[in-house]
Parts: sequence; structure tokens; C-alpha cells
Amino acid sequence: MNSTIFHEVQKTINKGFEVFPSKIIEKRLHNHEVNYPELEKEIRSLIQYTKNDYFIGDKYHSIFIFGPTGVGKTEIIANIAQSEGCVYHKLELQKVPIEILQGFPYLKEIELGNGKSTVAKLAPSTILPPTNDERVWILHFDEFNKADADKMAAVMNLVTTGELGGSADYDEEEKKSVKYKLPRRTIIIGSGNPKEQDNVENLNIVNSMDNATSERWHRTLTLPYNADSWIESFAIKSFKVFDHVLSSRVPPIILNFILDKTMDDGKKDAAFTIPIIAGSEEGLEIERTTSPRSWTLVGDRMIVDGYYRFKNLSKKELTKYLTAAKNNESDPFDEYFNDPQNQVDLFSEQVYEFGIKGKQIVKDVISRYIYFAENRVLPEDVINNYKQVRAKIKKISEKKGVILYLLLGIGYQIESYEKLDNVERVAINISTFIEDNDIPAEDLVAFIQTIDQSPKEHPHELHDVLYDISEKYKNAFSGYFHTSDKDIQ
Repeated sequence: MNSTIFHEVQKTINKGFEVFPSKIIEKRLHNHEVNYPELEKEIRSLIQYTKNDYFIGDKYHSIFIFGPTGVGKTEIIANIAQSEGCVYHKLELQKVPIEILQGFPYLKEIELGNGKSTVAKLAPSTILPPTNDERVWILHFDEFNKADADKMAAVMNLVTTGELGGSADYDEEEKKSVKYKLPRRTIIIGSGNPKEQDNVENLNIVNSMDNATSERWHRTLTLPYNADSWIESFAIKSFKVFDHVLSSRVPPIILNFILDKTMDDGKKDAAFTIPIIAGSEEGLEIERTTSPRSWTLVGDRMIVDGYYRFKNLSKKELTKYLTAAKNNESDPFDEYFNDPQNQVDLFSEQVYEFGIKGKQIVKDVISRYIYFAENRVLPEDVINNYKQVRAKIKKISEKKGVILYLLLGIGYQIESYEKLDNVERVAINISTFIEDNDIPAEDLVAFIQTIDQSPKEHPHELHDVLYDISEKYKNAFSGYFHTSDKDIQ
């Protein structure tokens, strides 16, 4: 390198150190995979930048999202657009004739100095947002990599500069050649599937993007199947439907299966990669897997079936659920839908949703739900009645991860209370639970963090008693405190 350039670069870098001398702290870095909240944060940040006209030059904000089929890419983008007041506009390039992208030629009579003349012009595409629109648009190229190379190339300038390459036209008023231009406040989002997916024999029909196309996307993220993230950000949310409010978007029997399958297999995609086989016994074909979209569709059918039955209940049956709703300050349809027997009845009708092995899958889901019914232990049980559930906990502790989930649930439950009536008794219950299950320090730390960081008084009172009576808790807290101190920036 030229010594002058070397010196100038060093001077430029050093400027910040001269003005703000400080120790540089190494940051923890993300990898290319994101969960649902992280993806939402990325998209919302681009919307805010666009709303506030934060642009560098003529570049547009863009992002590309890779993810397996049914992971929820399209629904996430559309929901965020709606919540942010944006215009959501989805295009699937493989279904759009390339002529529409480039503009249709047509004849127009124009005035010249010596008379009139007919010229060929290009009609701007009506499938793209109008150039001078001042609203914020989200232009979503869904299944982008299913399009052929020519179509991807046709819109590659659109991704960065908002122009369609090759479709210039002469503007008589501007006296210059112009191209179609996206509205300035447009976010461009591409999404596509990988060629291969776990437990799917048939390859996704996708094409590779060439260098010139792929480098135009500012960011490229991967949204994998992730049970924890999907449950937290979508499946467990309340859901308004038919003028009623259900306590979860996805039915409890499905939630139980996904949680249980995730813990048993130790993989966050375990419940989403079960193959759904269609065809005949002679010619089996794996079409898809039990993706988040598949489970949601199954749940939707259960809701519709359940609502039809709910509307046709006898007066006596309806009174039972109306009374439960009044006592629990809840929705009567929610009480009906969450009735465990109704959950089993409704889910047992979903065999056809799972292909040739549908009966086997449905039996597995129902059997796990029945197991939970017979052996269920809630955090409140450990906190208040540990002796009564001790035998049950010993049985369910054989399931991978269940003790950790229960421990964290205890922490969250304590945090939700306004006070503890008997701190010593609660501490003894939790201490015995810790000892019985030989909970390791690294798991206890997550529980301790919930207690230690609470702004309420009673969790800290509980901490003091646990610290005195439980050697495991005390040792774990010492490690937590040391780790926390080391991480202070």
C-alpha cells in the first residue's frame, strides 16, 4: 500500500480516539439466523428509517429473508405493514410476464416543430406502486428465487435505486429520457425458500441469484423453524374470532404437542419437520412437513368446527360454559374450546390434514395431551403444594427439559405475585424441589436472574431465605453474581 494512503487512513481512524478516548468493549454478535421478534425488529427499523426519509443517496432500504416453507414470512411482513400503516404490495415474479415488468410498447402522437409524429413509447406497469405516491409502501417480492434469472435481473435495479432497468422513455416535458421510479418511501423485501429442507424428499424449485442480483439486497437473513419463538410471538397470543376472544391463537392440544416434542427431541424444529405424506401406498410422495403454517391451518379448522358446534349446543350445555365464563371473567366460546374433552374431540377430526400417516400423528398428539392431563404440574403447585405433586414431578422429570421449564415457570409465577403470604414455606418447597431434581447451577442461574432483577420486594425476601437454607441455590447465586459482575460494561 502507498505510504501516504496508509498514513491518511490511520489519521482518519485515529480521529475518534483523539476526541473520545475510551476502552473499546467487544460486542456480542448475531449470526445470520433470526427468530420472529428479531425479524420484526429489522423490518420495523427499515419502516421507521423510510418514514423519516433516512436515505443515503438514491438507495432504497431492502432486506431478503430466507426460510423454509410455512415458517410465516409472508404473514409477518403483511401484519407488520398493517400495524405500521404501510401499503403492503406483494408480487410473485414467477407469475408476472416479463413484459409487464419492462413496460408494454404503445404508439402515441406527439407534437414536433414541423407537425405531428407517431412514436413508440413504453406504458408503465400498473402492478408497481405509482411513482409519486407519498404513502409508505412495502413492496414484497415473495418466492423471489422461484423466478427465472431474466425476471430477477429485470428488477435488480429496482432493489437499490427504485428504477426498472431497460425501460426508459423520453419525457416531452422534462426533455430527457426517464425510467419508472418507485415511490421514495418504499421498503423492498424479498423472500424465498432454500432448495432443500429436512424430511422433504422433493427439492424446492428455486433458482440461484447471480452476483449482480444478490449483492443488491442490503441484508440477508434466515428465519428457521423455531418453536420457542413461534409460540411466544404468535401461537400463545390471544385471538379474536367470530366476535369471541380465544386465549391462544393456536389450540392448547397443539401447543402441548409442540412443547412436548421440542423437549423430547431437544430440537426447536422437531414439531415442524414431521413429514406429511400424500399419494398411495404404492407411490408415496413427501409433499411437505408439519410447518407452523400447517399447525395454524389445523388449528383454524378446529376453531371453525368448534364454533359451529358451540352455536348448536343445547341450552343446558351452553349454560355450563356461560357460567364458567362468568366465574372466570372470560369468553364462553373460549371456555367451550378449551374444555379438554372438546380439544380431543375436535383434533381427532383432523386426520385428513396429515396425509397417509395422519392417524398416527393425531394419535401421538392426543396421547401426549392425555399424558399431560394425568401428570400435569404447574408452577403454583410447586410453590404452594409441593408435597402433593412430588410423585408426579418425579415421573415427568424423565422428559428432557421439563424440569428447567418448570423451574423458569416458578420464577415467572413468583414475579407475577404482588406478595407471598408465607415466604419461609415457599422457600422450603422450592429448595426441596431443587434438591429432589438435582438441578444444576447453570439452570438455577436463569431462575435466580428472574428473582434478582425483580423490582418487587417479595422475590428478594424469598432469595434471602433460599440463600440461607439451600446450598445449591447459594453456590449457583455466587456463580451468577460473579458472571454478572464480569459482564458489566
